[in-house]
Amino acid sequence: MDMVYHPYECNTKCSMNLIIKKSQWKDESLLSGLFQHLERYEAKLNATAKTQENCSLLQEIRDINNLLIDSEIVIGEKDSILSAAGGAAEHGEGLVIKFVFNAVTVNQNLHLSSDKKSIIKPLWLLVPTSYPFSPPVILEMLSEVSEGLGDLSTIAKSNLIYSLQHLNQPRTLMNIATSWERCAREAILEYAQARGGGTFSSIYGGWEMCEKYF
Repeated sequence: MDMVYHPYECNTKCSMNLIIKKSQWKDESLLSGLFQHLERYEAKLNATAKTQENCSLLQEIRDINNLLIDSEIVIGEKDSILSAAGGAAEHGEGLVIKFVFNAVTVNQNLHLSSDKKSIIKPLWLLVPTSYPFSPPVILEMLSEVSEGLGDLSTIAKSNLIYSLQHLNQPRTLMNIATSWERCAREAILEYAQARGGGTFSSIYGGWEMCEKYF
């Protein structure tokens, strides 16, 4: 029986040869149904791959949060995502997250007395769907300034951008998160030291190993 081999390419980087009888080659309804079935199969493969990628990203976020001390990665809530949509739209699709600075090692009560918010504004990022092949993108979400505090959020963000520009490794969530935590902490300590304050280590120096002589 004569057969026709028809190649089919799908967006999931898979290909297959369809074996179709010559007598059925011109049957439009048969071909239409066949290709619709293949499209549904391809959509299922895409959905499965996306689910696996999302699970991997969420696990990475959990692992990073377990290592952070003064900050935390939080997935943007619905209203927050809508607020960030303008900046995110410029960089394509992805997951909107924010780095929240809790200042555990500096002062757990370090916030503005009026609204109990941290003096360091959250840093918003977009994790593209192509991550980790494409790095996370910092969104412009630091427009609000804490009055009388020297705009610490802007200082911390500027230091972060400078730090990332001199990074010798791929820009991942991990190194952005650790860099942000360090930059936010340093911005607060520098502000405190300029006014006669600071932590024990910033005033007296860090602990050092000493030999004990008898």
